[in-house]
Amino acid sequence: MNRDTYRALSFNRIFIDSSLNIEHPDSGKDMRGCYDFVRPSMIEDVFVLPMTVFKDGYGSLRPAQIGAAGYLELTQLLERAQFENISDVVILSHNFEMMVQGRGIPDLVVERRFRRFCHYLELSQESCAVRTVREARAAEIGHPDENNLPKVGRMATTIRTLEQAFRRLLER
Repeated sequence: MNRDTYRALSFNRIFIDSSLNIEHPDSGKDMRGCYDFVRPSMIEDVFVLPMTVFKDGYGSLRPAQIGAAGYLELTQLLERAQFENISDVVILSHNFEMMVQGRGIPDLVVERRFRRFCHYLELSQESCAVRTVREARAAEIGHPDENNLPKVGRMATTIRTLEQAFRRLLER
């Protein structure tokens, strides 16, 4: 994904995007230093609400992604965002994340995480509204700067790391 992506989106009348990911080195390679990869911005007439990235319990950058972050990390991220008055958190999930790579069978660890997270969102409706990116565009959005990303606890990251090891064992 690069600047040409936004030209193509604009040309094709797609005016909202959440592809920018500061944690992924290939995301917007030719745009780094020119655009904000953390806060919402406009690029080529496209409203960009970047994918949320947080600091895990060990200080590493981590994407807010169902297949890449643990349940506790995701819930702590939302709680931290609320505490820091961050109005929007963009969480990514690819359709293939629910499957074991190359095997065509459900990834039970990610499926369980997704179900638990959806249940958490259901129970947290008053404090944690779920909305579309289109709805976010109309709101006043206040994200932290790149040097002040939300941070989750070390225990949450340790549990996710153990889950990942368990998933790798199941994949064998």
